[in-house]
Amino acid sequence: MQTDNDMENRLLDSTDKIKGIGAKKSQSLASAGITNVGELLRCFPLRYDFYRFYDDPAKIEENGKCVFYAEYNGGATKQYAKTVGFFVRWRIKTGTRDVLFTWFNQPYVLNSLEKGKRYCIKCDVQLKNGVYQAINPHFSSTEQYTHSVLEPQYKPIDGIGKSELVNFIKKALDYAEIDDSNDPIPHLLRQKYDIPPYGKALRSIHTPQTEEECIRANKRLIFEEFFMFRIRQKLWAGKRGEGDASAIFDKKCIDEFKSLLPYKLTGAQQKALDDVARDLLSKTPMNRIIQGDVGSGKTAVAFAACWMTKCAGYQSVIMVPTEVLARQHYASFGATFGNADIKAGLLVGGMKQSEKKSVIEDFAQGNIHVLIGTHAVLEERVSSDGIGLVITDEQHRFGVKQRMSLKNKGRPVNMLVLTATPIPRTLSMVIYGDLDVSIIDEMPPDRIPIKTYAVTGDMRERIYKFITKEVKAGRQAYVICPLVETDDESKASVKRYFDKLSKNELKEVRTGMLYGGMKPAQKDEVMNAFAAGDIDVLISTTVIEVGINVPNATVIAIEDAEKFGLAQLHQLRGRVGRGREQSHCILISDCKGEIAVERLTTLVKTNDGFEIAKSDMRLRGQGEYFGLRQHGAQLFRFGELPRDMLIFTQAADAVELVASCGDELGEFYQRMYHEAKKLNEEIVFN
Repeated sequence: MQTDNDMENRLLDSTDKIKGIGAKKSQSLASAGITNVGELLRCFPLRYDFYRFYDDPAKIEENGKCVFYAEYNGGATKQYAKTVGFFVRWRIKTGTRDVLFTWFNQPYVLNSLEKGKRYCIKCDVQLKNGVYQAINPHFSSTEQYTHSVLEPQYKPIDGIGKSELVNFIKKALDYAEIDDSNDPIPHLLRQKYDIPPYGKALRSIHTPQTEEECIRANKRLIFEEFFMFRIRQKLWAGKRGEGDASAIFDKKCIDEFKSLLPYKLTGAQQKALDDVARDLLSKTPMNRIIQGDVGSGKTAVAFAACWMTKCAGYQSVIMVPTEVLARQHYASFGATFGNADIKAGLLVGGMKQSEKKSVIEDFAQGNIHVLIGTHAVLEERVSSDGIGLVITDEQHRFGVKQRMSLKNKGRPVNMLVLTATPIPRTLSMVIYGDLDVSIIDEMPPDRIPIKTYAVTGDMRERIYKFITKEVKAGRQAYVICPLVETDDESKASVKRYFDKLSKNELKEVRTGMLYGGMKPAQKDEVMNAFAAGDIDVLISTTVIEVGINVPNATVIAIEDAEKFGLAQLHQLRGRVGRGREQSHCILISDCKGEIAVERLTTLVKTNDGFEIAKSDMRLRGQGEYFGLRQHGAQLFRFGELPRDMLIFTQAADAVELVASCGDELGEFYQRMYHEAKKLNEEIVFN
């Protein structure tokens, strides 16, 4: 009988213990960071290819990946074309729409097919000229399917073929013999929340037999990740009461701040300001997040916090994700406070070293009350004993470690974070368990609602004429594409659109191009030029989603809008509507899919980010659980919020349950709590 230690030892065994993995293959795996059996099993699929099953090729009814059986009739032929060389073709006559297979540079296919033999065929069919056509289809006389197929796709590893890796993982599953005895989630919790055991989930992740099985396995990994996150979150929250961070000030300074504003605060802004004032006066360090839609007035509350902190005799630091936004905040701060007795300093990477040195020295000496900057404010030499408040804007762009690095620069410090990502209040309380939450869900009365339109591609000529008209009236615009570049001319890409539009539809205006792969200095140069009005139309990817504020921009046209999520479309729309002129968001899409149409219709109907967040969660169905994200600066590896709100809430409930138990669950919680504490410096939140 296998013990827990036996299983743990097997997971720690070198990969060359797996049959078929010799020294050379083991070295290839090691170069990809896979040195033992456990790491091989945690090499999760990047995505799944879904092959729809047809029991007869005559029943194929739509483009896409499919699997079916066909008997070879001996009709394949070898042909030649000057552009592609030799290729093999086989046409299956179905009585309705024929299916045409083409294999390029694979002459052996002709000899591999045996007349009269029945083959299982997996391919990606596209309807062209009344015939379903597929390039280089996979065929096998041994594979057996009676249902649709989920085929895991892994990140390529040099020296190991795709089918080899799949085979190695299957053998590793058998070798490890994972059972339920050492499951990170106790049986009582698995039963209560309908979570499959780890071993079963692991097998279903790598070798799913059905969609439902794969969905449940993915949910298991998401639940476990959220569960461990909440335990670490409780540990982190327990540290909050350390030190006296009170900022003693006369409450009349709040009235002084309001008198500086050319407008009256909304009720939601006033409530958030009251929350901040109460936190600053408390001895417990403030740890508060302010959520508010684009243009709701979060920055005014942040500036008020800086003013109160200065009145108490302390300094503030504001950190933002881009140099452009830092400069805009700096200018806005000056416009807000005018000649009031408070001085701001700017610290960004693009400044000269002599300028940086001067700002850093002034801040250390207390001559600067509010330091506004990018990651540059995290430098070790940036310090002051007088820091009482740190603020991070667009908080999701920074990891908690970065925020804490900033927080730890001075005395026990107050922390205020801002986000323009609308999340329903109940979810906010769960996600930001280490933070108190204030929500600004009211827009200033003078804000002009953005007009949003969902149109098809045949409107492009009119759209770009409208953009040119807006520019000639002294305004600016964005054109957003989902891709940087592609060979497929039917898909919108920044490089192709920049080349095309600047020479044709937008040749009368000044265009600029921006995408994430550009060097930081190039990106800053383009964003600064657009903010300064030297570029009329910015053709960009979603890199402009945050970190840029150009009130003069009144139009944003989003190509292939169905490629973006609802919340992301709302964030992109928020790049306009920041000035006094009527703004327009134009969603361009030829997609007829039901969910895509409903998503775009939702944007047209409402500008309310919180309503959009609710719709986004409703529209994201269980099919989106396929594929485990393993890239980007994301908070979670498997889970995604707000998509996985229900699972997160269940995991949070589970943590509260085990924390309150004195039996098996209570002992489990204590063990996991201490393990999290040991690893805290390395893994908390990041």
